[in-house]
Amino acid sequence: MMKQFSKYECVKEVRHIGLLAAVELKERDDYFFKLLKKEIFVSQIGNSFIFCPAYILTPKQLEIGLKKFDSLLMEIEHEFKSVQKRTRSA
Repeated sequence: MMKQFSKYECVKEVRHIGLLAAVELKERDDYFFKLLKKEIFVSQIGNSFIFCPAYILTPKQLEIGLKKFDSLLMEIEHEFKSVQKRTRSA
């Protein structure tokens, strides 16, 4: 389920065991407010997002949360590519 996030260039590594998971980004930034705005309740430690949902989570709730996180990664990917383009042209 979590390996789908490996497709983004901004993602360095995805690790998981059961519902415990981490998505590590290549660049470090503070995404706390973006996470809150999308109602994604995960921990950010350094450049990693840590997922440790409650065991009473339903499959539907998990699906909704993963879709929200995927949309956040799309935004981060767009920013990541923009910075790379500016760096190359400089």
